[in-house]
Amino acid sequence: MKLRELKKDVKTLFAHMIGDGLLLSEIKNDEKLSAEIEKMLHEAIDKREDLITRINHPELRDKEISVKQYYSQIRQEVTDYFNNYYERISQFIEDTNA
Repeated sequence: MKLRELKKDVKTLFAHMIGDGLLLSEIKNDEKLSAEIEKMLHEAIDKREDLITRINHPELRDKEISVKQYYSQIRQEVTDYFNNYYERISQFIEDTNA
């Protein structure tokens, strides 16, 4: 995978996550829930910026890790964060439906 594609994927995934969080906040219209979602959105924005910075400026001080492994770890980190984010969103939906 090319770096350009990786950055595009990160930006696209995080745009969807942020959009879904905002949509849920508007649909539920609950102040407590909105505050928690806002916190998640700020975390997601910070994570996106951190990932883009790390993609653009890899820190390969340890020669034990190859460039391919470095970017593979970033891809895995994006996937894990994405899954965790939607698990948290799903929990909000389940809690408010109960």
